[in-house]
Amino acid sequence: SFSHHSIVECPSSKVPRGMKRAFEAALNSKEKYMRVASSARNIMISFPAYLPQYILKRLMNGVVMKGMHPDDPIGRALIAHPIYKSDVSIAIPESMYHFEVDIAIYDDIVGYTSHAKLYSVGVHSRAFSLVMKNVFDLAWSYASRFATARLN
Repeated sequence: SFSHHSIVECPSSKVPRGMKRAFEAALNSKEKYMRVASSARNIMISFPAYLPQYILKRLMNGVVMKGMHPDDPIGRALIAHPIYKSDVSIAIPESMYHFEVDIAIYDDIVGYTSHAKLYSVGVHSRAFSLVMKNVFDLAWSYASRFATARLN
């Protein structure tokens, strides 16, 4: 039987006051390497003016991104921009991209952002983030076979 006494680590959740705050939290990543599955179209709808500023801040802080994005005109234009020269991104067919939220994995944090529902949640757990980093890397390897574009 399951007992709460058998839990070694209990993840905590933090709901930022705003989605922008969730993005800003990633700027202070200690690992300087962030795994991301996101839709540029959704982000541009939520933060049209903020996204380019965020990218500049992220790169100035030395945080690079390994990203998977649906292949659409907004995503291609965004990840083809020269500002992304330090990042590694792939565009995959929209028919294969089934993420309803954007996901960012860095340090001991797995962040989820819903642009449809306008919320962000960060799950802080070393064990959970390690599992999700491995899941992302496996998904990246698989998705790379179907990538319609690879940048950097």
